[in-house]
Amino acid sequence: MRVAKSLAFAALAATVVTTRAHAAESPVDVDTCRDLGFDAETLDCRRCDELSTFLSTSASTSDGDDSAAASKARDALQADCAKCCQDLSAKGLHAIGGTAGDKYARVVLEVCTCKFGRYPKIANFVHQHAQKHAQLEIKACNYMYYINARHPFLIFYDVEGTKQEEVGIASWDEDTISEFIEAKVAPPEEAATPAPTTTEDEEKKVASDDAEQSEEEVADATDNDEL
Repeated sequence: MRVAKSLAFAALAATVVTTRAHAAESPVDVDTCRDLGFDAETLDCRRCDELSTFLSTSASTSDGDDSAAASKARDALQADCAKCCQDLSAKGLHAIGGTAGDKYARVVLEVCTCKFGRYPKIANFVHQHAQKHAQLEIKACNYMYYINARHPFLIFYDVEGTKQEEVGIASWDEDTISEFIEAKVAPPEEAATPAPTTTEDEEKKVASDDAEQSEEEVADATDNDEL
C-alpha cells in the first residue's frame, strides 16, 4: 500500500506540473479561482508545491488505507491550485507571505453556515475541533447576507494583520485542516503582537495627566479637612 501511495503521489506531482504548464499558456479566470478559494492575482505556484507536499505527507502518515474519494479530492485541489497560480518571480513580482514554510501569526476560517449541510466535515471541525487552535478565528456568514457565498477557506495573516495567504478547504477533512493550521501558524508565544511603542509626546501627555490627577486628589483632601 505504501508503494502504491508513493506511485500515486508521483503521478499527482507530474499531473500538477503538466497542468501548470498548460495554465501558463491560458489566462487565469480570477473570479472562478476566487470561488475555489484561491487569490489568482497573488498565488505563487510555489504555494501549490508546498500544498502538494503537505497533503501527500498527511495522507501517507494517516491511519488506514487512503480512500479513492480522498485521493480524487487531493487531485482536484492540486489541479485547481495549478490553474490559478502564477510564477511571480519570473514576472518580477513578489508573492505575499514571504518564503514557503513561513509561520503566520493567526488564521481565519471563513465559511457560510448555510453550506454546513454541503460540507459536514467543515461543520464538524468548526463545532468540535476549532477551539483547539488558539490562533484560529471562525468567521461565519449567514446566507441572508451572502447568497452567493463561496466555498470555505482559510486566510492566514502576519503579525501586522496583513493577509498573506488563503487556501480553499472545501474537500478537506477535520484532521487535515488541523494539521495544516498547526504547520502554518506559529505558537501563541511566537506569534504575539509586539507591544506598541510609546512616543515622547505620549509619555509627556501621560505624565501631565498623572500630575493633574494628583493635584485634584490633593484639592479634594484639603476640602475634606476643612469640612
